[in-house]
Amino acid sequence: MKQLSLSIITLAVVVGFTACQKNNLAVDTALVPASAAKFNTSVLQSTYYVRASGVPFSLPVGVTTVSDKARTINLTYASNTGAAAGVQYNGPATITIPAGKALDTLRVTGIFAGYPLASRVDTLRVTVGGGDVPKNDYNNTYTIIMRKLCDVNLTTLSGSYTKTREYQNTGTLAYGPYTTQVIGLASTGASSASGKIRNVYDWDWADLTVNLDWTNPLAPTATIPLQRTFGSDAYSVRSTPGRPNTFSACDNTITITLDFLNAAGAVTYSGYQIQMVK
Repeated sequence: MKQLSLSIITLAVVVGFTACQKNNLAVDTALVPASAAKFNTSVLQSTYYVRASGVPFSLPVGVTTVSDKARTINLTYASNTGAAAGVQYNGPATITIPAGKALDTLRVTGIFAGYPLASRVDTLRVTVGGGDVPKNDYNNTYTIIMRKLCDVNLTTLSGSYTKTREYQNTGTLAYGPYTTQVIGLASTGASSASGKIRNVYDWDWADLTVNLDWTNPLAPTATIPLQRTFGSDAYSVRSTPGRPNTFSACDNTITITLDFLNAAGAVTYSGYQIQMVK
């Protein structure tokens, strides 16, 4: 009986110890999280201004655990606006997280020549994950809005605009093409300048003063302050409020929309647009 009791006790201890081992194994395994790749940022969309200087767009890419080995992570790119690798942008197919590290930097470079017009805007979605590390359940896709941005060069903006056209306020072509000229542009501040436009209206008007402002580089303005034309027409002109009065340092264009005022200061015609193109 003693031997039988001792055997039962021994068996119970062995079974209990084994059960503890299994439970501990399960707990230990659960405490080791699976490694996953993600963009290490809380903001998942930004605008990237593609400049001639070729400055890349940088993004922090990380993994959720540190390893004693270097790990390669795959990157995929997609654009519903038609941005193409090697034409509008360049980006690596993989990125390597060094051993002992959890973070590295992805660099996507916009191709300035791929944006011949400033009006082009692309959406590029970058997804991280695959290779040695799968993607995380969140923060795995980043959206880059890509658009061209040019530094304002007063010398480039000056000179002849040989494809100047005029439009009625309905958008109908009224006259042109003909040549206008921008002369005497001079800086009036860190992001402003003033000069004259010659041969506006292709009549015997005096040169019109134009004020340029690019404090907001995405919405530069070309304002015509109220002034007499001093030609055979006894008019004054000014920029039409709320209508396009802008310029593009990328495309070398200036658009001014004018109100015509009579000698009494009354507006006789509003919204006459002049588009100047080099």
